[in-house]
Amino acid sequence: MPGWELEEGLGRFLWLSKSMENGSSVAYFSEMKLPAHSGTHVDAPSHVFQRYFEAGFDVDTLDLDALNGTLHILNPP
Repeated sequence: MPGWELEEGLGRFLWLSKSMENGSSVAYFSEMKLPAHSGTHVDAPSHVFQRYFEAGFDVDTLDLDALNGTLHILNPP
């Protein structure tokens, strides 16, 4: 995911740095470059809209029960 307001963009963000084919590793090893402010946020509306921030949609007032629930582990056949 591109970083917020990066004019130059990410450039090359995913590459294979080590490969079994060239003998540099016993496995394939990929690297990914992402800015620290990438991904999702649980308080995303308050990042964009002032009215959401003022209404209390922020991490400090978030009820953590909304993020917790029953875990189901599925084992594929």
